[in-house]
Amino acid sequence: MLAALTGGAAVIGFCHGLVFYDLIVSAYLLFLIILLPIFLFKVQWYEPIVAVNVMLFIFVLDLIYLSMTGFSHAEHLLHGYGEVLAISGPVVLFSGAWLLFFTLGYFLLRRAPNAINKQDPIVPVTLISPRPLQMAAALGCLAIAAANLFYNIWLFSPGNPLAFFMEFGVARHRVQVNAGWFTTLGYNFFIVALVLYRTAVGRWRTVNFVFYMAMLLLSLLAIVSRGQIFFTFSVVIFLLVFECMISTRRRLMLSLCVIFLPALIMVVLFAYAMRLVSVELFLAAETGQALDVRAVVLDKLANIAHLIFGKGNVPNLPAMLVYWEHYNQVEGWLNGRSMFSWLHGFVPGYAGTFIGYHISDIWYPNNVGGIPPGIVMEFYSNFGVVGALLAATLLGLLSAMIFNAFMEKRTIVWCVIYCALLTRFWFIAPKVEMATLNNAIWLFAPTVVAILILSKLSVPVSKMISLRSNDSSIK
Repeated sequence: MLAALTGGAAVIGFCHGLVFYDLIVSAYLLFLIILLPIFLFKVQWYEPIVAVNVMLFIFVLDLIYLSMTGFSHAEHLLHGYGEVLAISGPVVLFSGAWLLFFTLGYFLLRRAPNAINKQDPIVPVTLISPRPLQMAAALGCLAIAAANLFYNIWLFSPGNPLAFFMEFGVARHRVQVNAGWFTTLGYNFFIVALVLYRTAVGRWRTVNFVFYMAMLLLSLLAIVSRGQIFFTFSVVIFLLVFECMISTRRRLMLSLCVIFLPALIMVVLFAYAMRLVSVELFLAAETGQALDVRAVVLDKLANIAHLIFGKGNVPNLPAMLVYWEHYNQVEGWLNGRSMFSWLHGFVPGYAGTFIGYHISDIWYPNNVGGIPPGIVMEFYSNFGVVGALLAATLLGLLSAMIFNAFMEKRTIVWCVIYCALLTRFWFIAPKVEMATLNNAIWLFAPTVVAILILSKLSVPVSKMISLRSNDSSIK
């Protein structure tokens, strides 16, 4: 903590005189709030508050980048410099207050977990059903998912399967130019297959590991073909966290993560750059123009900082300024209407209130897609300053309750649910909105259903196996 205070004081002194000096000071105060759980409560790496704080730390980096570049690369900026100077400080300080109240709510209910022997897994692995049945179920799920993938390749690229993957940047427009029934629902069975196979294997053997990695590679190719970079690699993070939970070599796994995660970040950034290249390749092919692929790739990689921060691929300050001025000025508070938009993925006919698209239609009419507010601004848009802070406290309480329940149960079902929420809700929510809960549920629900079905089937199957063994012993 002393190093953070000293280093922060040095940075503030170095930046004194910059136009956006006040914004840098506000970012530093947010950074100090991020550090509080680490130094005051000795949190575990897999707690919800850590996931939230990691994304908000990226937000701090974004604030520094925008300040140092004078917002010259901020694509969603609609305010003049004078307005940015006046609004950005209060917005960031409100973000810090939101995090402080979330932290308060979290530690009001969070119970410090009991110590777990370093040689024991956080979640003990037990067979869900007899191993042959579980392996057969895993391979069956893999076959369903692969069939869905091959069908989509046949539908969109029957003469050139490679183009199906190379054009992943325009995946969302495929249904507009190709006739036929299109679905990716079957891709959910890739996750089911991976989890069932991993828990059936138990301790790794070389042949099991190689087959598992082949399954994972096929899964990633299928999911990335949808054009969703984060949600593709969130599967990798989900499986990595799941592995750390069930591994008997936790110290080794965490050491490997120190090496693996920076490499994964580089792969994610490269994949994002390639998605943009994919779009340009598609547009060039449509218009019959030649494109120097190497030059385009190098240009994207050279401007990677702009692609990350300037395009709003992290919590988006320019968009947050719009939300701050829009609600209770242009129109009133949403009064909780967007809090249940995640039900859109489960309740037929329920439209939900997606404020990212709403704001995009009003303020960014030429933008493709929504402009997510981040959960901080979403709470503000619904309840105002005071209501948002109270809602943040409630979210902290609920997060602590889920963490406590997970640590108390520590079953495979709870582990799958918890890892999905960790990677696809708590981590990403500061960038997007509550609707992302839909994606977290889709990540764990099919697997949980499969586990529950297999566990029910295991009882009669086990009895059948027992009867057969008894018959053979009598003979």
